[in-house]
Amino acid sequence: GDHRPGLVIAAMAAAAALWLLGRELTGSAWIGTAMAVGVALSPVFVAHSATALAYLPTGALAAAFLGSALRGVRTGSRWWFAAAGLCLGALAFHRPFDAVLLGAPVGAWLAVRSARTRDWLAPAIVALAAAPFAVAWLADNVTATGDALTPAFAVDAPNDTFGFGRRASWEATGSTFVDGAVDYTPAS
Repeated sequence: GDHRPGLVIAAMAAAAALWLLGRELTGSAWIGTAMAVGVALSPVFVAHSATALAYLPTGALAAAFLGSALRGVRTGSRWWFAAAGLCLGALAFHRPFDAVLLGAPVGAWLAVRSARTRDWLAPAIVALAAAPFAVAWLADNVTATGDALTPAFAVDAPNDTFGFGRRASWEATGSTFVDGAVDYTPAS
């Protein structure tokens, strides 16, 4: 089928997620609306809305996760924590490294809050809601590569893995990329 309706849905979801995030960060629906409209009209957003690249859905899921987690903390609603977990799980399935970058600090924050209040329900709900996506991601990896911790994209790009070291998603050329890889280490 045609992927263009999916682009429209992703753009609308991103705008809604940004509204939620803006609303929760500032406490103002008007500021949330201004933030969502400002981002939706920005040239970068418009350009990414017209492509099938992963950036727009990633941004939508990240904003929805963070906005839902913040609303869950503000309201105490279990449903918002479940929504946060679903968004984090979908983000983990879509782009695992981005989910770790966002989920780790939010998870630590929720854990510190829970330790103070001795109520571990919020992080448990987030984790349980995200778990089916993690299981699906691991199963997908097993199907594609035979190893749960080797992502499916490693079939086509075996040098493109998690963490630091020499990485390459494609074969780059020239004097900078002699062997097609870039050294991603803290020292470089």
